[in-house]
Amino acid sequence: MAKARIVLALILSYMLFAMLLNSVGTVILQSIETFYISKSHASILEAFKDLTIAGVSFLVASFLPRLGFRRAIMLGLGLVALACVAMPLAPASGRPRPCSQRSGRRSPWSRSRCIPVLAC
Repeated sequence: MAKARIVLALILSYMLFAMLLNSVGTVILQSIETFYISKSHASILEAFKDLTIAGVSFLVASFLPRLGFRRAIMLGLGLVALACVAMPLAPASGRPRPCSQRSGRRSPWSRSRCIPVLAC
């Protein structure tokens, strides 16, 4: 029974991190739509994800034997949970403002950098 619980916990941990890492494609598409950037510029986000994972892996690997595998997994899951809660609460820098809050005139040939506000 104890072995089944450990295997289930490892599978769920792997699935959680796999879902988070595979969501980068959605973030890239959202960046293209929101910030009006090209696909080649937005695809750089994928490299930032991969390089960050590689760098942190090298740093954490030296502390893992001292910390222990169970504590490391618990710490990792806790940090991911905190990040998932904090992301929606953090103020977004660079996010376009709603059109109703825009001030000043824009050229008719430039793309609008505002989010349409739907009136209810």
